[in-house]
Amino acid sequence: MIFYPKKKRRNAKGTQLAELAAALLILFLVLFTLIDLLICLAAVTTIAFNANESARLAGSAATWTQAKAYVTARGDTKTSPYKSFWNFAQIQQPTSGAGLTLSVLKVPANGTGTPTVVNAPNDPIDTSGNYFYEYSVEANYNVKAVLNFSNWPGLGTVPLLGQPVPIKFTSTSYCEHPDGLNQ
Repeated sequence: MIFYPKKKRRNAKGTQLAELAAALLILFLVLFTLIDLLICLAAVTTIAFNANESARLAGSAATWTQAKAYVTARGDTKTSPYKSFWNFAQIQQPTSGAGLTLSVLKVPANGTGTPTVVNAPNDPIDTSGNYFYEYSVEANYNVKAVLNFSNWPGLGTVPLLGQPVPIKFTSTSYCEHPDGLNQ
């Protein structure tokens, strides 16, 4: 009969600790990725809500100047009534231009043809009933990541990990007072 020497058992606490470290790393990566995605979702809904509300307020404005003032007030991330949402969702205005831009569309009433952009304060308004007018509000913002990995090789170029994500949203509203577009 052959006797084999007993093998020494490894320290079970040491292996559990090493496995826990690997599992926690994966858990935190998944957790922070979910947090980043949820904050990005909050940013998209905040931008969409802001564009929709700005278009609705512009549509009920009596003049072009009043509509422009509504959109300008809602578009600035520092003075907007929703600046707490802007800060939470890490929303930034783009470096070139404003976050919200307002334009007027001239849409044929018969449904044929394509809408054209009108230079609102300068172009004459057609009151014949062949066209109706819409305000179009375009929102352009950047959403920063909560955890910035821009200095990490490979992750620095991935949107929402290293680079801000550009969000673009367009909303339209019927112009209730087309006679005020020249004012």
